[in-house]
Amino acid sequence: MTCPYCNNPAELVGGERLYPHREDLHNRLFWFCAPCDAYIGARKDGGSMGSMANFETREARIRARSAMESLGMRRNEAMRAILLEMRWPEVPISRMSAEDCAEFILAVKRIKG
Repeated sequence: MTCPYCNNPAELVGGERLYPHREDLHNRLFWFCAPCDAYIGARKDGGSMGSMANFETREARIRARSAMESLGMRRNEAMRAILLEMRWPEVPISRMSAEDCAEFILAVKRIKG
């Protein structure tokens, strides 16, 4: 995998490297770019669970998930409603950029009125 921020190869690392305080994540895999502090979870076969995210994007994704949860709907129903409001195809938050997340949050605000 290539880091989308610097275009250098990312390294497949164990969770203990990124989350030394979280023993529950030590056996998980992550794609990691140290210079950019960008990472994303990986499957056991090394497949990505989304797109790599630096600090700004990780924080934006957290805000997007929180906004979605504020709708008080089941996750899949909320996601469908938000993406319909945005007129976007199905895109998981784990693949959104920080800018995408900002648009996502605005769509939530429009839904809430």
